[in-house]
Amino acid sequence: MIEQQYYRLGELERSFGLSLENLRYMVENDQIRLLFKTEPAKYLIGLLNTQSQFSGFGSAYYSGFISITKADQLTLITKNKVHCSKMWLLQQSNIERLDADYPYNLSLPNQYIQEWIKKDIIEASDNVWAIPYLTEHNGLGRGIVSLIADLAGKQASESDAAINKLPEYTLTTSALILTHDDICISRQTLVRHGIISDEKVKPQTKPDKRRTENASLRLVQNLIKLYPTIGASALWEYLRENHEEDESLDPESIICEVGRDELTWIDGTNTEKTMTKKRFRNMVSEEKNK
Repeated sequence: MIEQQYYRLGELERSFGLSLENLRYMVENDQIRLLFKTEPAKYLIGLLNTQSQFSGFGSAYYSGFISITKADQLTLITKNKVHCSKMWLLQQSNIERLDADYPYNLSLPNQYIQEWIKKDIIEASDNVWAIPYLTEHNGLGRGIVSLIADLAGKQASESDAAINKLPEYTLTTSALILTHDDICISRQTLVRHGIISDEKVKPQTKPDKRRTENASLRLVQNLIKLYPTIGASALWEYLRENHEEDESLDPESIICEVGRDELTWIDGTNTEKTMTKKRFRNMVSEEKNK
């Protein structure tokens, strides 16, 4: 039987007896977050402040899992559809062709973007948000006003005054539409709530000596390969926040848990091992200095 990493709504109901009302209760009480698997698309990448205003630091392509605000999750559950203007990117290693330059002529702040900042994506940890890429139009509003004025037979001076009040550039967006069919729950979430059992690594007939000796080292090497410019402490925090959703961080699936100061992993003999944050930092430093 295939061990799935996520389950859609129909499977949740059939296999685990989880209804929409169950999901609603769990979302309302911050016990779970709904996931959604997206196709490749272009986004503006950034952060949300306490007023939910968007501060951008790049444009990029992304495919993979996203989540949405709690309010949008509840709207989706109760109404079967939601139009999302912002989303939370859960697999940051899937972000491609990141361009840090502000891509528009329209000045800031505007109705979509509060500010444009310089930010390394790893520094944002698990707080990377996105909005669908905006389309910029040159003089769209001015052209419409001018056409209306011509049709109404107004004097040129009157229409010019109205036109000059409008911005030279405008931005438009198309929201991401999600339905019940898009709802996913990660396997880790089901394990955490005791809905399914966690069978991390089955005992092997013969110990895998290579994995026993080198798996933790390969974990560190993989993280450095993914994020070569990031410091050890930032790597640790990113791994702690994202290893459950982002499989690329732990391709051999050895991690059991990452805490504030200690990482637990399983070796080739199905034995739990631990690594301290200090040891992790030393390993990162040793690898980078080779």
